[in-house]
Amino acid sequence: MKNHYNFINLLIILSFASCVKDKIEPSLLSINHTDSLIIEKHENVIIYPLANATNKTITFSIQSTDTIIIPAENSYTLLPNSTGQIEFIINNKNLADGTYFGKIYLVDGGKKITVPYRLENYYEKKIPIYCDIVDAEYYRQTGKLVFVGTHPNMLYILNTNDKKLDSIPLYDTPTCVSISPDGTRASVGHDRMLSWIDLIGLKVLKTINCSYSIYDLVYANNKIVYLAPLYQDDLKYVNLSNNMEYVYAGKQLNNSKIKLHPSGKYLYAINMIYLNNSAMYKIQKFNIENIYPTFLYESPFSDQTVFGADFWLNDEGNVIIDNMMNTLQTSDNNPMDLTYTNSLIYSDYYWITHLDMLTSKNLIASIIYRKGENSYPSILALFNAKTLSFLKTIEPEPYWVNYMGNLISKKAEPNFVFISANGEKLIILTKSVSNHSGIEILNIK
Repeated sequence: MKNHYNFINLLIILSFASCVKDKIEPSLLSINHTDSLIIEKHENVIIYPLANATNKTITFSIQSTDTIIIPAENSYTLLPNSTGQIEFIINNKNLADGTYFGKIYLVDGGKKITVPYRLENYYEKKIPIYCDIVDAEYYRQTGKLVFVGTHPNMLYILNTNDKKLDSIPLYDTPTCVSISPDGTRASVGHDRMLSWIDLIGLKVLKTINCSYSIYDLVYANNKIVYLAPLYQDDLKYVNLSNNMEYVYAGKQLNNSKIKLHPSGKYLYAINMIYLNNSAMYKIQKFNIENIYPTFLYESPFSDQTVFGADFWLNDEGNVIIDNMMNTLQTSDNNPMDLTYTNSLIYSDYYWITHLDMLTSKNLIASIIYRKGENSYPSILALFNAKTLSFLKTIEPEPYWVNYMGNLISKKAEPNFVFISANGEKLIILTKSVSNHSGIEILNIK
């Protein structure tokens, strides 16, 4: 049994109306449609608190719209200046898996107070993951999700078609992961080390010492892995065939995300610029057709950003979206390349923490962060890839968490999101405030 208190929002004040003598009318001063009874899956009884702030005795009846939530008594009396409670019996034995919504009513004469309720009766469909997820990539051609985590240090491969999950132990703490262009290998960054992974044979092929801590990396063609530093340093690359590390000293990077153009010709890096206590970024473009990077130019457009600036390319490589929701176009025509075209707009939200685009299905899936929020600050929002108009938000499946011997539902926070090749499913990596992690695969429609 659990008391459903939510400070003053769940406090119902029943008072007399002065215009009708001896008639008791419930007051709606402290009830609204966000004030819901939340009934957990394993609860059989819930208690709803009441208070009578008047100097008169109040008597009222209870009505329900269905047979799920049943009042223990049909009428209640509250003495002057007293508190009380309504007890409800929950009938959920034969309910199918799902979330149920309904209403109960406190009735006196012609007046009603409406109390919405929500019954969580679902069974978790997500795939549980027992680690702290650090980074993830999705290989759309085969539907395989590759991600790395700590506690334990592990690389995981999830076939999203049959939900088969494989794992490969790592020798050190991972910082990032990148899948090879053919989908058969992966590279994992560590502190001064690089791991080369066989995704088919499920083993670490070798580890290679590096000269700095790897913040991000790109697995390109010809067994070349490009590296970006955790702290300010040069762009480097490692040849997996000979284990040699090479330095490109033309441009230094600092906490920079790097991405490979789908053509394999270009490497992009988002570089932070600190001036007068403010932070801006520029996206830099490198030609890597001959393996050794050749700096071409940087974007004429820049924007203020936050620590950990990021950006994402679509499958065709002609659109970039940065973490501040700006869209840029790419082009072989230098004056048009990396120029601003438009922005995603979602009210009150500030920056994107992860994004995936599938322009062939006209879809953008994004995880957007709201500045200043302490709990559940991120939402999962879908946009039209052509018009950039907002489509809808999707709330990931909550987690069942053991709290003082009772199973209660905890909201899930999305961390990574990917779109399946047919555009019909989302693959979402989530976590809860209790450090549970999991992968949810859901139908967009």
